[in-house]
Amino acid sequence: MMVGETIELHQTLHGYGDGHQLLSSSLQLTREQQWQLLVMSDLSGSSFRKGFDSYLTGYPLETGGFYCLARTWFAPELPRPGCVWTHTILISDTDVARIQDFRSIISQLRRPLSKEDAESYEEPVRAVPVANPTCRLDESVSRILLYLLYGSPSKRIILRSESSATYEEVILATLNQQWPRLRRSFRFCTGALEIRDRDVNFDVAVVPRDTRIPDADDTMATVTDPDEKTATERSEDWVRIALSDLVGAYSQTELRRFLWKFGPDYIDGRGSFRPLCEVYLASSRSSESIDPVLSAIAHFFPLPDSSKRLKAEFFGVRGSFRQPSQADDPQVLRALVTHPAAASIPDDIAAIEQRARTLVDSDERSASQIALTATKIGGSRAQQFLNGFAAGVRSKPGILHTLPSSLAIELLKIYPELLTSVELWKVPASQQLTIVAYIPSLPHAKDFAKKITEAVINANAWPALRSLIAQFGYEAVSAILAWIDLYPIESDLRPCLSIPDELFGVLNDQRRWLIETIRQKTLGPAALRVISAVSDPRADGVRSLGSKPWVQMIRGDVRLGSAESELHSKAFVLSIGLSLASEDAVQLVRDGFSAIYKAAWDNVLDDETWAFVEPYLPWYLVTWDKCARLIRGVVHLFVDRRWPANEFSSTFVTAEEFQRALEEASRTRRGSRYIKGICDQVRSGSLTIDKVRAGVLTRYC
Repeated sequence: MMVGETIELHQTLHGYGDGHQLLSSSLQLTREQQWQLLVMSDLSGSSFRKGFDSYLTGYPLETGGFYCLARTWFAPELPRPGCVWTHTILISDTDVARIQDFRSIISQLRRPLSKEDAESYEEPVRAVPVANPTCRLDESVSRILLYLLYGSPSKRIILRSESSATYEEVILATLNQQWPRLRRSFRFCTGALEIRDRDVNFDVAVVPRDTRIPDADDTMATVTDPDEKTATERSEDWVRIALSDLVGAYSQTELRRFLWKFGPDYIDGRGSFRPLCEVYLASSRSSESIDPVLSAIAHFFPLPDSSKRLKAEFFGVRGSFRQPSQADDPQVLRALVTHPAAASIPDDIAAIEQRARTLVDSDERSASQIALTATKIGGSRAQQFLNGFAAGVRSKPGILHTLPSSLAIELLKIYPELLTSVELWKVPASQQLTIVAYIPSLPHAKDFAKKITEAVINANAWPALRSLIAQFGYEAVSAILAWIDLYPIESDLRPCLSIPDELFGVLNDQRRWLIETIRQKTLGPAALRVISAVSDPRADGVRSLGSKPWVQMIRGDVRLGSAESELHSKAFVLSIGLSLASEDAVQLVRDGFSAIYKAAWDNVLDDETWAFVEPYLPWYLVTWDKCARLIRGVVHLFVDRRWPANEFSSTFVTAEEFQRALEEASRTRRGSRYIKGICDQVRSGSLTIDKVRAGVLTRYC
């Protein structure tokens, strides 16, 4: 409440008037309220006891929404023995929460001068409940009271004393320390002259030292004496911090704010005081880890549905009542995943999946460490974290290559589509092979075969690619070829395809699937060019395809960046053109001849490549003269099959090739006629050749 703010307090006065009765009241009371006030305001024993001529009582008015603070005075001036005056202040439940120091309320209690003074109690009292900083509490006595009151919350505390004043100050300080809900249920009496009414059930009752206490060994009551105040067991840490708050000041300390924040959630009165102190103590000590807080909460509030607001404050997504180092979400998440007592935090507060997903984005290193631990310990909370971690990685795949294989595999169990991420495959060969080996056990992995293959290629994960083809077969090879057709082509004078050499090596071992892919799909010129560079044109499967796919390939006019692969491809198409009798075979011969002829001329044509072509060439006396055999074989095809003259000029592109071809053709009558046809087309303008070759042709026209 604001400093200086007043509150209205109702009051009653009880005393003698044909017996003990209500003499005055500032509010209308029900019969039940009148009866309770009458009982509680009467002398607490059969007779006056020295040192207890005045005492305080505090209790809730059962049906009225008030908390009562009363002072009773022995009244020897009244006509009957045992008469008392009792002035009771009734504090509304709302105002109970606004009072910082109940001593300011106690100061309003006054002994009437006489029975005629009763009228002055008929109006409410207005008070300013400010704190009085002067307070001197006996720490030993205070420690005893705190230990008994909250260490044994189900028991009544009976304190022996020489005077009612001995414990008055500490009991009021205890009332100040309590949060409003606990205050409203707190019952005490600093002058219980006899313990006879079990129905009253005071939390704390101060009795004369020689008072006989029935059932003193009753487990529902604890009787103590100030002589016991040195007991060492009453120096537990929770008692120490509660005592420090109690005797230090009447201001709102950190502990008191904590108690007032969370205490109202509990209906078990004194029973929740110690657990809250223990949790606060754990939080104040936990500079490195929040695990002690979780241990404390789980010990005192083990059921997930208990203390949810307290648990949310420490372990919820927006928890705020933590030390700065504890507010670090990785620490909280680690505890929720790994701590044996984490089940005490309900799922809706832990929100592990959501927070794991967020942590990947904000602190991927910590997220990965927790995830790795989760794979080792297992359990529902660990799985929840892995689910959230996997979802986070899906949106941030760049961290995949940093993960250990065991963690990557756990993620793949949750999201097999992570196999399609390039980053997953940017790992050493051993890890690539570990992941590939695990693929058969993943459900629906084959559904992603194409994208997985593309990811592996883009990651240059060549060891994995070989193993992947062994699993996916046609799907993998088909995906590789589709990837090649989309590969960027360098454009200068002629498109050039420079794919990785490792890819050629992989495809070289998959010729069966290459042929099958050509049969089932329409491939682009780039993929076909690569296939021609790794295939053997003499194979039955290749020959069964005919010339159509290869003619389509050369029309795309794509060349390979690797000279060796390009030469292999040229030998391939030349071999197909020489061996097939189709009309378009001439286009294949034209595409491959000049490159193979030049390689033979330069003596760089290896035996394996030459073997593609040699079976389809005529015998020649000088077997080592590959150029001569090439010229003779190709020229005879032109002459015998009457291939178009324009194809002849396009096949023999250099002056030297052209001259040797004309010379070879002129050796036969049919060849001479073929040359004449070329001459006629040049003269008519229907065939155009360069000047150098035109000069060569003139000699044969």
